[in-house]
Amino acid sequence: MRQTDLTLREIVDQLAANESSYPSCLLANELGEVAKETKDQIAVLALCTLLRSGDKRMQYAAYGHLTTSLADQPGVKDAVKEFEMDPENSELLRNFHELNPI
Repeated sequence: MRQTDLTLREIVDQLAANESSYPSCLLANELGEVAKETKDQIAVLALCTLLRSGDKRMQYAAYGHLTTSLADQPGVKDAVKEFEMDPENSELLRNFHELNPI
């Protein structure tokens, strides 16, 4: 569910600038919600980019959206596989799967 009335462009701009009155994890979730609602490829690619961001909160939100409602979108499978193969992400993945059992 969306929590702001920001447009996709505003979300992406605020994430890129690292300046916002909203927490980055909320913006990442908003991005996921927009991608889920619209299947907009810019939103999907931006989520894939967040997986490489190094910010664990944004990675967690992006991973959740990409592995559920957006798993069939172009480029997602490769981005998720790359993320899951990186040993630095093992703790985040373990936590995610503990909280979100299949």
